[in-house]
Amino acid sequence: PLPSITYKDPIDTPKKTLFRSPTPLPKLRIDELAHPPPPSNGMGIRVYLRIRHVDPSENAGETCIFKASDTAATLHAPQSGGIRAGEVAKFSFTKVFDSDVPQQQIFEDSALPLAKGLLQRKSGLLFAYGVTNAGKTYTVVGPPHDPGVLPRTLDFLFTRIKNIHLGLEPPPDDSPAADDTKPQSPDVTYSVTISYCEIYNENIFDLLCDTKGARKKLDLKEDTENGGFYIKDMKEIQVASAEEAQNFIRRGMHNRKMANNTINADSSRSHTICTLKVFQTVSQTDGGEPLGYWSRMSIVDLAGAERNKRTGNTGERFNESNKINTSLMNLGRCLEILRSNQQHPHAPQQVIPFRNSKLTRIFRDFLLGAGQTVMVVNVNPHEVDFDETAHALKYTAVAREIVFSNRIDTHMVPMTPVRSPKKTPFATARRKPDPEPENTCEEDIDVLRRRLCETETRAARLESEIRDEVSREMAERLQEMEKMFQRRLVEEVAQREEKLRRQFDIRKRENLHRNAIIDATTPRKGSTSSGENDPFSWEIRQQYEDTISSLRERLGEQEKRYLGTHLPFMGGVVNNTLQNWSEWFLRVVRV
Repeated sequence: PLPSITYKDPIDTPKKTLFRSPTPLPKLRIDELAHPPPPSNGMGIRVYLRIRHVDPSENAGETCIFKASDTAATLHAPQSGGIRAGEVAKFSFTKVFDSDVPQQQIFEDSALPLAKGLLQRKSGLLFAYGVTNAGKTYTVVGPPHDPGVLPRTLDFLFTRIKNIHLGLEPPPDDSPAADDTKPQSPDVTYSVTISYCEIYNENIFDLLCDTKGARKKLDLKEDTENGGFYIKDMKEIQVASAEEAQNFIRRGMHNRKMANNTINADSSRSHTICTLKVFQTVSQTDGGEPLGYWSRMSIVDLAGAERNKRTGNTGERFNESNKINTSLMNLGRCLEILRSNQQHPHAPQQVIPFRNSKLTRIFRDFLLGAGQTVMVVNVNPHEVDFDETAHALKYTAVAREIVFSNRIDTHMVPMTPVRSPKKTPFATARRKPDPEPENTCEEDIDVLRRRLCETETRAARLESEIRDEVSREMAERLQEMEKMFQRRLVEEVAQREEKLRRQFDIRKRENLHRNAIIDATTPRKGSTSSGENDPFSWEIRQQYEDTISSLRERLGEQEKRYLGTHLPFMGGVVNNTLQNWSEWFLRVVRV
């Protein structure tokens, strides 16, 4: 067991840990931070090329890419390539691995420097890039009998930590005990956490969470304190051995999105990110607060670029491939603009589109020089993959030309850790608490009581003022509603009066017309005809009798509707009208 370290069960560590970031990034705008100074003799992105092994059973044509030297490879266009048939292009790399190179050599050349820097409080990034079915997952994870760079990194990390504590190996060059002649003391402790996530359809999911039910989408937040971005609510599990860490890796591999197509039976449908964090705690010899450091190493297995015409993707697979190609295209676009801004420092600088995808936002700081960055490019040598391979090599050539002259390193002056009320496995020494002064509790209680009374009084006063204001507003509103109702009532009465007046005018004109007809049918003086036997006169009298009856009924209804409610003053007028009509009817009867 490692001395001075108490390992617990896997726990979920929050985003704000015991330690501050040793190197807060400059608080600059995106466009300012995205334009590094002109390249000089600084370091850039290290790019390695790995050529996939050719299986004779695949029958995919001739080989189109060859290793020219340890640092160069040539790409030959197939004879059926049309205009480009027979063309040869040469690309330079940090190192070229042929198809027969073992996994151990690839780890030692590409990932081992990052793992060593992790113990020296230097952060690093390694990502596998290439087309689909080119061997990226094989390079990162590998089979159980021939593991890839991720399992080998875990083995190296825990073996080195154990040997350092046992005194079998010297401490790292940049560690606090490097200047001591004696082996590193047990007061310097290490702790390792692991997190594993994937970016699927531009959504982030935690691969170490329980897979029961729907998966929860995680949000990408900006760290205003330390700079960069972090994934909110992502699990960071503390591990005590490489075997325990590899168990979590296998769980994450089981939960990641995989599918088959016409090219690859186990095609990755997402970008997977495995992040290892190493926490170092150094106890002070004078008994002061322990100092904390941390660094991280991210190993990324990018999904492969693919053409839907070749893979035959439809439906959900089609949408997945579009998201993958868009994300990889944005990564290449960021690299191109970085190179262009460095090569043309006096020209107007372009804004790098880091925010266009989750992948570039997460690793923005690494692409700008905040740590060591390694790219392992996997290519398929078949001539049927010539176009995809040429496209991938073009981006690697761009990445090779990016140079960070002013590299921001994570190994800086240590900072005092944040106090935590809980005991953590990272600290081995605590400063003795200062003695509390006497007779201070009662004074504090009195002060708190007075503050509480003042707060309650202000709250009650504020509540009373709010109630009074609401009551006044309600009263004013009711008065306005009453006035508006009265105006509407007066307008309605005037409209009804006008309507009734028009009806009476119509009835009056009708009476005058009827009187004229009656006068015309009445026998003149001296006429010999009696008129009683005149059938026309009898018909007119019968018609007018019916009219008088209907008018009486209608006037009765009008009287009930208007005289009793809205127009009491009209009763006399109606009675007079009825009396006049009655006299007229009697006169007609007599005639």
